Amino acid sequence: MRLVLGLVALLGLGANLPAETTAVRRIGPASARLTPRDLSQIERLVSGLGQPWLIIAKWPQRTIVDSWSWPAQVYFTPNSTTPGLSRGLAALVTATISSADGFDSEKTWQLEGGALAYAQVPAEGHTGLDVKSDRDLHRPFLTIDSATWGRTSDADLVRIVRTVRGAGHGPWPIAEIATMNTDLVTVDTLDAVASSNAGESSIVSRQNGTWQITHSQARPLPPSPDQDPFLRMRTRAENANEPMPTTVAPAVVIVVLGIGLAVFGFWIVFSAWRTGGGSPQFVLALLPLALMFLTAPVPIIVWQLIRGFGSIEAVGGVGSAAAVMIATNRSLLFGAAGFLLVMAAAAALQLHAGRVDNTATPVEGLPPPSRAAVWRTRAMLATPAVMIPVALLLATIDSLPRMTFGGALELMQRSGSTNREMEQLSQTVASLLMASFAGGIAATILVGLIGLASLLIVRTTRFSNRVTIYSWAICAIAIAAGLAHLSKLVADLRWLASQ
Repeated sequence: MRLVLGLVALLGLGANLPAETTAVRRIGPASARLTPRDLSQIERLVSGLGQPWLIIAKWPQRTIVDSWSWPAQVYFTPNSTTPGLSRGLAALVTATISSADGFDSEKTWQLEGGALAYAQVPAEGHTGLDVKSDRDLHRPFLTIDSATWGRTSDADLVRIVRTVRGAGHGPWPIAEIATMNTDLVTVDTLDAVASSNAGESSIVSRQNGTWQITHSQARPLPPSPDQDPFLRMRTRAENANEPMPTTVAPAVVIVVLGIGLAVFGFWIVFSAWRTGGGSPQFVLALLPLALMFLTAPVPIIVWQLIRGFGSIEAVGGVGSAAAVMIATNRSLLFGAAGFLLVMAAAAALQLHAGRVDNTATPVEGLPPPSRAAVWRTRAMLATPAVMIPVALLLATIDSLPRMTFGGALELMQRSGSTNREMEQLSQTVASLLMASFAGGIAATILVGLIGLASLLIVRTTRFSNRVTIYSWAICAIAIAAGLAHLSKLVADLRWLASQ
């Protein structure tokens, strides 16, 4: 349950955004790092949305590549104000920097999406503009509307804020309120102590006409550059001249071993063709070995997912959940690249061998193929069928990020109790992980055996031109599927990095 709550909190996190104006206030942990050039760019970028009055600049966050995204929230002058509540528009802008502390480097700010909405409930004795830091109790917060249920009413929003501010740990400022349905919202809060990276995601529901906090989950905030554990680990590794530990290392090892196995397969087919004892069917012979790049990392990736999700309960937070999925998708990315590399090399060698054979003098009077050769040909033609179970396995793995987070969001948007449904979602994800673990092992063994048989067949059999034409069709299908798988992984990585 706490895991799903963490995933739901992840979905509810739109991000904390910056704002600016002629007399713009700058707050947030990284606000002092905004240069005059940054402020000028941001002001021009959001000029069509309104008059900025506040910017909240947060610490940079690691992206899917070796770079950092520096986010800032821009809040515009409120367009609706009542004695206890103000509402207005906000925007999220980001800049890509080369390192976590590369604030002074050349950068271009970009607007992420369109206008967002915010609300502000000033604390007693304060005005709306009296905001001195992002940990002020009366700071503005994002409001995320439900696509089905719309936005929370003004009266309910004020009641929710009062409920959260009266929580047991003391008043923590609110960063975001997301509407799930008319009786359910998620609320992200920050520790009131500016030096703390603590945060919390809570589910607030209306029960018997009263808003109550029903569940809470720790949500650590992104650390400052000098507190980032990854940077500290990298610094220690560089100082000690040691390799940087990484979660994708097991998958990389498997890919390297797979490349060695593929090179061995290429040598077998090439030597058999050059000596005249076999056929240059590189595509069909190497296809199973190429598929091992996709299947072999799966058991390790699933094991990492299981361990990673188990640690979320202890570590908590959206960043933890997203980091787990990002690390595993990066491992799949290595496998997809290895598969496409082997298939491209097989196609290039088969094309070369075909050109050489076409220029050779044809041999007349060849005897008809034996019964054994016919069966070996049929077996080779059936080899590509192994792509079907591999495709099913990858479809299951590829669906996990969006099914997990998207499923949690969909459940939270339904009215009524969702505890049982969220537990069922957790059980479904766990079942898929275990099935993928077993399926990955079985698929790897299967394609390994078929790959060995294919190499033996190609080494001892000469095939007709019709088999070559068939192999080119299979090659096109395999490469197209591999590219689709790769693009799906990249899209998921970008989506996860934005959460």
